[in-house]
Amino acid sequence: MANSKTTLTVLIVFLLSLFLELLVVADLNMSCSEGERKALLEFKQGLKDPSGRLSSWVGADCCKWRGVGLQ
Repeated sequence: MANSKTTLTVLIVFLLSLFLELLVVADLNMSCSEGERKALLEFKQGLKDPSGRLSSWVGADCCKWRGVGLQ
């Protein structure tokens, strides 16, 4: 009986770690396209931002810009 509980526990831990690893890898592979980046920069140009809230909107990967999320 204890052996089956141990096996089940090991299996659950393994599956959980595999799931978490897949989440991390999926997050690393996501980045915005050039078209998305350009569209966001054009949108930014049409705004007034005296408080500098869009100051992070620089660089090639717009997914790292504050307020921008991936879908």
